[in-house]
Amino acid sequence: MLPSSMALLREAFPDSRERARALGIWAVGGAVAVAVGPLLGGLLTVVDWRLVFLINVPVCAAMLLLLRSVAASPTHPALFDWWGQALSLLGLGALMYGLIEGGALGYGDPAIVGCLALAVVALSCFLAVQRRSSTR
Repeated sequence: MLPSSMALLREAFPDSRERARALGIWAVGGAVAVAVGPLLGGLLTVVDWRLVFLINVPVCAAMLLLLRSVAASPTHPALFDWWGQALSLLGLGALMYGLIEGGALGYGDPAIVGCLALAVVALSCFLAVQRRSSTR
C-alpha cells in the first residue's frame, strides 16, 4: 500500500515543490500513526478489546470530510480490461495456491507443478495483453 500511495502522490503533484510538501505531510501522517496507534489501541483495549474495530469509523468520517475540499480529478473514460483482469486473477491465484499448498503437499506434487506452470503461462499472457493494450 505504501508504494502505491507514493506513486499516487507523484502523479497528483507534478510540481517538485508541491510534491515535496505532499510527501512531507504523508510522512508526518505515518509517523503520527506509528506513535499514536499503539497508545490508542492500548487505551481502547482497556475499555473493551472490540473497540479497536470501531477506530476506523471516525478516521473514515474525517477523511470523507477532508475529501470534500479536494478538487475533482479529470476523467478519462476507458474500457474495462476483461482479459487483463481474468489473466491476472488466474495467474496470481494459481501462483498463491501453488506457493501456499506447496509447503504442505511438496513442490514435486503434480497439482502444485501444474498450478505453478499455469501461473507462469497466465502471467506471461497477461504481460503480452498489457503490452498490446491501448490504455497505457
